[in-house]
Amino acid sequence: MPVVELSYSRLLHLIDDSKITKKDVSERLPYLGLDIEYDDDTVVRVEYSPNRPDYSTDIGIALGLQGLLGVRSGPPQFGFMDGTATYSINATESVTGVRPIITGIVAKRHKENLDDVTLRQLVTMQEDLHAGLGRNRRKVAIGLHDLDKIGRFPLTYTTTSPSSHKFVPLNGQEAMTVSEILTGTKAGRAYASLLGDASRVPVILDADKNTISLPPIINSDMTMVTTDTKNILVDITGTSRHATENVLGIVAMTLKAAGFSLESIRITGSGNSTPKLAYRTQTVTTEEISERLGLDITAADAVSFLGKARLEAVKTPDGAVKCKIPPYRSDITSSTDLVEEVVLGYGAWRLKPRLSPPQTFGSFASPESQVMASIDKAMIGMGYLEALNPSLSSARILYEAVNRRPDMDSMVMVVDSKSSEHTIMRDMLLPGLVENLSRNVHEQYPQRLYETGTVFLKQAGARHSGPGSSPDSNIHPDSRGDKVGRGGACTVSELTNLACVTAHAKSDYAETKSVLQSLLDTDFGIKFQTIPDTHHIFEDGRCARIVAQDYSIGYAGMIDSAITALYRIRVPVCGFEISLNGSLL
Repeated sequence: MPVVELSYSRLLHLIDDSKITKKDVSERLPYLGLDIEYDDDTVVRVEYSPNRPDYSTDIGIALGLQGLLGVRSGPPQFGFMDGTATYSINATESVTGVRPIITGIVAKRHKENLDDVTLRQLVTMQEDLHAGLGRNRRKVAIGLHDLDKIGRFPLTYTTTSPSSHKFVPLNGQEAMTVSEILTGTKAGRAYASLLGDASRVPVILDADKNTISLPPIINSDMTMVTTDTKNILVDITGTSRHATENVLGIVAMTLKAAGFSLESIRITGSGNSTPKLAYRTQTVTTEEISERLGLDITAADAVSFLGKARLEAVKTPDGAVKCKIPPYRSDITSSTDLVEEVVLGYGAWRLKPRLSPPQTFGSFASPESQVMASIDKAMIGMGYLEALNPSLSSARILYEAVNRRPDMDSMVMVVDSKSSEHTIMRDMLLPGLVENLSRNVHEQYPQRLYETGTVFLKQAGARHSGPGSSPDSNIHPDSRGDKVGRGGACTVSELTNLACVTAHAKSDYAETKSVLQSLLDTDFGIKFQTIPDTHHIFEDGRCARIVAQDYSIGYAGMIDSAITALYRIRVPVCGFEISLNGSLL
């Protein structure tokens, strides 16, 4: 998902309330639907969902926080001024078969020039919108221009010959033909395919025939936006009217919140029209809200909560709630979306989890569930984070990357899998945990992960009592019956294992054994012993077999350094995997 970097001091400035603290902001960010990727005293990086492109800047996120923290209520107002007498764009018929839609807006900053941080936020928003709603500029492309560098209006959106039309592209030094731009610049090579083999390409010209833009490829260097810019012209071109208007709403909201005043542009020709930035309406009943949330929500409550979600709502005569959707919220398309906004305003942190009534004779109070809950409590108490990896894995993760030799007789494989990463039912948990560590090498250490999950083995079964003793064996209870070869009848055993890994500069076997000691002996009263052994996933001489109740239940040790090197993990990794069947379950 896309990531945006936020400065706490700038966020607090944008929220504009002296009572709000950094702690308030950091605690509420996740409840906007933002995943925190990195956080320190000054900067926080968050991932936002692509369906909330208005969160592509700290400006949009600050607007959401204002509502959640009670600083502002209702949607930000555009304060749209009619500037059509001054600014206009005419589209010629020639663009119809190439890139037919154009819209735009003028944003003016009357007090000071554009600061560097806001400029970088606007550029980030532009590229995120290109990648998301714009489908890599195919559907929508945005141009930001210094309004004061444009000669005279009206502008013309038309087409031209790529071999003869020349201008200086953004950051260029000399005039180039469009053909040269498409082959000789980074942006040209990246997006030339969007124009196909058209004999004429779209351009935006001012009244003096100076080139403003070559959409969706590159702007003219003449109108480059810098920190000296006070006034901005935004042009948005595309192939979908709905998509271009959605993007315009987001850009306009962001510029308004950044301190600009907005003026409209008169747009005519080739089926185009002046943008209205109109609000939509969506209705939801209190019955639907209450049923979905499990709360008793009145219409007055819903109106208040929607206001905190930066929406405007009123109670209808029949007791429902009618909400005005601002043009930058293209993600709201149904009453279900409004229920989610009610949760946002209500405060998701206030929701209390509640188990559904049991529909069968099973319940959370079963002995197995209690054991699993106790294991979770113990592992989390020792500082481990739970991982939830899929049961379907791949030969690369389960075997190739961890020095194991596949056993075709025992592997449970998927026929005609649609993904090469999901072809085999896992028979161990440790390979998946090592894969998790490899995806977090940029994070701080120590890293401690554990997983309790199902493993699968194709075999004929008797009593499951302990893992096999071969170094190539899987960590699972042993089968005392005869193994059935391929082509014969067989069963698939579904067994429950527990595995953990510890990664940091001083990680060693002693730490791993102490975790086992705390879990098995202290928490469950199970005595065990460790016997030196070998297993391909562990370093030679640093591996032990775990024996409890006269059965081998797993292995512990230091992960082979060749494996960690392959995964680019630069610290020692230790871990264990044990079978819970027959010992704890």
